[in-house]
Amino acid sequence: MVMQMMRSGASGGLFKYFMFGLIGLSVGGLALMDVRGVLTGNNIGGSDVVHIGEESIDIRSFDRTVRMSLAQYRISPEKAYKLGLIDEILTGQIRAYMLAQEVKDKGFELDQEHLALRVAEVVQPNVRQDQTMQQALEELLQRQGMSESEFVTILKREVAGEFLMQAVRAGFSFNEKLLVAELYKFQNQTRDIEAIFFADKDIQSIKPATREQLERLYESVKHVRYKIPEYRTIKMAVFDPDKLDIEVEVMLAEIKEAYEDNQDRFTAGETVTLTQTLVDTSEQAKAIYDEVQAGKSLKEAVISVNGSEDRYYEKRDFESAAMIPEMIQAVAGLEEGAVAPPVKTMLGYHVVRLDKLIKPRVLPFEDVQEEIKTALLQEKRDEEVYEISQDIDENLDHGMSFENLAKEDAYQLEIKTIETFDKSGFNKEGKEVLGLIADTDKKGMLELSYELDKDEASLLQELPSGMLAAFKLEEVIDETYKSFNEVKQELADQFIADQKHAQNRENIAKYLAEIGTGGSKFEGLAREHNKGIMSYEAIGLSGEPPPPLTGDALPEIFQTSIGGYEMLELADRFALIKISGYGVPEITQDENVQETLQNLANTVEKEMEDDAFLMYLRVLAEREKPRVNEQLLQQVYNKEQQ
Repeated sequence: MVMQMMRSGASGGLFKYFMFGLIGLSVGGLALMDVRGVLTGNNIGGSDVVHIGEESIDIRSFDRTVRMSLAQYRISPEKAYKLGLIDEILTGQIRAYMLAQEVKDKGFELDQEHLALRVAEVVQPNVRQDQTMQQALEELLQRQGMSESEFVTILKREVAGEFLMQAVRAGFSFNEKLLVAELYKFQNQTRDIEAIFFADKDIQSIKPATREQLERLYESVKHVRYKIPEYRTIKMAVFDPDKLDIEVEVMLAEIKEAYEDNQDRFTAGETVTLTQTLVDTSEQAKAIYDEVQAGKSLKEAVISVNGSEDRYYEKRDFESAAMIPEMIQAVAGLEEGAVAPPVKTMLGYHVVRLDKLIKPRVLPFEDVQEEIKTALLQEKRDEEVYEISQDIDENLDHGMSFENLAKEDAYQLEIKTIETFDKSGFNKEGKEVLGLIADTDKKGMLELSYELDKDEASLLQELPSGMLAAFKLEEVIDETYKSFNEVKQELADQFIADQKHAQNRENIAKYLAEIGTGGSKFEGLAREHNKGIMSYEAIGLSGEPPPPLTGDALPEIFQTSIGGYEMLELADRFALIKISGYGVPEITQDENVQETLQNLANTVEKEMEDDAFLMYLRVLAEREKPRVNEQLLQQVYNKEQQ
């Protein structure tokens, strides 16, 4: 049951509906694909946004999903349409409906056991120490403004999608043993090399650059190396609803009307009262059950077998829908007062007595009156807050200054200024200037600050932390560059280093060519240039090789044939190398090897199964040919065109 009225569309802009990200939209996430490529844009007429096979989504239902999805970002549907977000939301809906339709066509049925188990999985992480599962579920739904029926519908769609995915994967198999073995050998192969290093600093007789050359070099690198970023100063108008002095009242007639209009939200599901014991072994559970059958009470039997009543729990109430499947099966069909045979769950072994069974029922008005009143008071306050926020937005839209807005006592705005920061949030001294802003809000603030034009103000924005604020761009310090004279010496040094590196490359390329044509030998080049030959063994395909070699050199090392020669370019030197040996691991029964093989097999299998499921989804999209009413979407969301 849910002791909270659904919030109205007007107040929805101030609340976050993360439940839909947690479970509802995860069905769309299963797709991992874009079905828009098979959409047709025909005008299908009427009030339907899209037709998907035999199913359709009407504009009222879709608009509700849109507004709930956008609420936490304070983005209007019209702006979302411009940004393409309406298209993304519609795509997610189409994916979910296609999966649901396929489940229906295949005749899959979702039994109560699976549904109850999923409810428990979703609710359990939210259960506090002083709560039952039912209380946690009610609180969760209350926060989201969602009824139980809506929650169950979303959950059914998710479970059905997962069931379908598992069915498709179950029909896919391949012999991965050979593939996994070859991948293991490939990933763990090694190379032995011999190397002669030639440092850039050994190159002599490089002429200094002329001023003209340095100026050309400056122009080519200034955009990367010498750019001074654009800095901005913004002003914030922070709107804190908690500071508002708002008084609202709710009449008894309003409470009764809400109760009568929302009977389904005040319906208690089937409830059972159970007395039980929970023990660690099946032997203990059987001994307790046998003593009950012999005439003892359950409590007496527990004390007799366990020596105490520590693990005896008398007359506890449970919502049937939130019970784990094994417990549902244990009490199914029991008469009141009867004790069920031992049942095993993930918690241990239970011996259960059914004390009372209460069928689904509508809660009396008196039991929920105060909770409805609290919800209506909150809803009215939310509507007042929303109206004030809309009033602020309207004044901002008409150009009222932050300072004048702050003079209005009804708004309770706080004005703050954040000065001279770049796109990363740092000032010219390299210090962060958003230190007092919540970490979750910084990225959005920076992005918005760099979207505004000079003297332009945004409407109120809800940031991830829940903070509401409008932003105005006060000052822009344009992007510029360090001057040529400031970096002239640095460029001159770079020019010499670049020329030495280029000459070194040319020399090594010549040595490599001589070896290839038989004119020189590897060892002879080392003696000729008074260089030592360094040996490196068992260089792996992944990870970092021993210095001065770097990871960038690995492709050349492993692409060169055994006994072959190659040139490696390093930071301040070149290496002439010879591939002197290789190693390929054997497949052994060593525990680490077998564990690596199993992990690799799991990864390969999952990736190939995912690919198979994506192909299946593409077939569904091609078959159903979803038809979108583009004209209706434009009429509803494209206000500029109208």
